[in-house]
Amino acid sequence: MVSWILRIIIGAATVVLGTFAALLLRGDHIETDLRERAAAALSEDGRDWAEIAVDGRDLRLSGTAPTDGYRSMGVGTAGRVWGVRAVENAAETLPVMSPFVWTAERTADGAVKLTGAVPYGDARKQVAKAFADAGMEVVDEAETAAGAPSAADWTGAAAYAANLLAGLAEGKATITDRDISIAGAARDAAQYAATKTALNAAPPSGFALKSAAIRPPRVSPYTLTVARDGAALSLRGHLPSTEFGAKLRMAAAEHLPGIAIVDETEPGSGAPKALAEAAAAAMAALALFDQGALAFSDTDIWVSGRARHLDTAADVRGELDAALPASFRIAALDIEPPLVEPYYFSAEKRGGGITLSGFYPDADSRAAITETASSVLSGAAVVDALAPGTGAPAGYADMVRYAVGLLPPLAEGQVTLSGPELRVRGRVENAAALLAFRAAAENSVPAGLVVVDQTISTGAPDVRPGAGAPAGQSGPPGIIYGEVPPPPIAGMTQ
Repeated sequence: MVSWILRIIIGAATVVLGTFAALLLRGDHIETDLRERAAAALSEDGRDWAEIAVDGRDLRLSGTAPTDGYRSMGVGTAGRVWGVRAVENAAETLPVMSPFVWTAERTADGAVKLTGAVPYGDARKQVAKAFADAGMEVVDEAETAAGAPSAADWTGAAAYAANLLAGLAEGKATITDRDISIAGAARDAAQYAATKTALNAAPPSGFALKSAAIRPPRVSPYTLTVARDGAALSLRGHLPSTEFGAKLRMAAAEHLPGIAIVDETEPGSGAPKALAEAAAAAMAALALFDQGALAFSDTDIWVSGRARHLDTAADVRGELDAALPASFRIAALDIEPPLVEPYYFSAEKRGGGITLSGFYPDADSRAAITETASSVLSGAAVVDALAPGTGAPAGYADMVRYAVGLLPPLAEGQVTLSGPELRVRGRVENAAALLAFRAAAENSVPAGLVVVDQTISTGAPDVRPGAGAPAGQSGPPGIIYGEVPPPPIAGMTQ
């Protein structure tokens, strides 16, 4: 009896447990089926933002919808899936950004960082592709947000900004609603020109280029050279802006009226402060040259050129000291002596001394001239009144050495050079001195030297006009007169 009752209990329990297990398995199948079909429906409708959870035949919708409207449409899509009894709306919406601001900033190391807001959908991927196509990798820290203009139009504007930013060494592009702004420094002169040209093209439809502040490439050291060669002025190096160039031309017109300007500069940023004032001072200084240049390297100035007169170097320094801004300094002042035509030299022996006057081409030549005078006129006091000057004829040093070498036999006299032309005037005390003069004159006559006047008297000084001259003459140039006229000197032209 007991065993019969036990069998009934065991059988009933088995039926109950089997039924319960079947129900559980059937419920899991139903939930899996609902989840798969709901996910497919949401994906087909473009609701990829939606996440779903299933509890029996009830769905819970979560995730972040682009807008409240998208969220409602997601609930509707899930609710239309067959077998769903109810949908709980737990989805959130994207924050609305107003104004809708997106920024791309490129640093000097080439890195690009994206911040601000980016529209929902494929906009982020399309922006990354636009930068990659322009040769830039990005660090994207922008947040997805609502409030952008049409996503398709917006991504076109972002690509436009990326192309502009590609030509900059550093800079920032910003899209604020439908306004585009860009600022920065170009990589080089070619990119500066290309970017300026690109800015002339219209931005994508519906967007406006609100501001564009593109600086030339940064230059260090900052160089600018203004050089004058007669009636022409050349500009080389860098200019920070077209406005700066206009100021430079105005300064040239003021100090060098009528001069032709050849502009070979390139745009460049990084100019030292007060460069415009310093360049204007350079124009004023160049008015003191026929040929000259002032080269700027940051705040250092190298001045070079040919002097117009003997005081040019002092005048140039005075002009620059008065007009240069305090931050600038003259690093070097290399001014050649003025061009002398004809090139003149004189050595006059009188009263136990010798006076040197005229011009010398360089310091070494001056030293050689004074040394020659001291050596050939032993014991004579040498007065050096020479001045610097360019334009000496070929062989000038030899001509001077020869001319000074004619003075020792003379009691008094003067030798002068005008270019390659030599003039000799003087007095010898006796015939022996006259023969000594002749011997000196025949000794190694320099090539190119032309004697145009040789007037030598003998005996004691005679101040009467024409003293010692042939009858009817008053001692014209080219006549050797005195008690014993020597024969012509071989190799010399009179």
